[in-house]
Amino acid sequence: MRRLRPPVTLLPEQLPFKDDEWMGEVFQGMCGFSVDAGDEGYEPTGGASAMTSIKILTMPGCAHCPEAKELAFKMKEEMPDLEVEVIDVLEHPEVATKYQLMSAPGIVINDKLEWVGGVPKEEELRAKLKG
Repeated sequence: MRRLRPPVTLLPEQLPFKDDEWMGEVFQGMCGFSVDAGDEGYEPTGGASAMTSIKILTMPGCAHCPEAKELAFKMKEEMPDLEVEVIDVLEHPEVATKYQLMSAPGIVINDKLEWVGGVPKEEELRAKLKG
């Protein structure tokens, strides 16, 4: 009998590729659609600013995504200047490609993917947002 290994979540710097074109092929195979750089797609809210931002990258059926969203909005209550966005990567696959997201939820702070596939402890997130 062949044993299956559990799924592994990799951070972008651990992935063996850096080519967005290859990543687009992966999403086309996984989700049945492709990402074309010429397509109109996701446009972030707001412009460039020194304000701290957090993006919660979600997928339908994700077990931890509701908890990640709840935690982000809880942080917003404590930090009124925090900009919170929730992005469904099936609706905006170019966002998943940009951050090389392989598992949801993805938590992006100030345009850097910080957590993948789970939810950090409240204290960890607070420290990262303030730091």
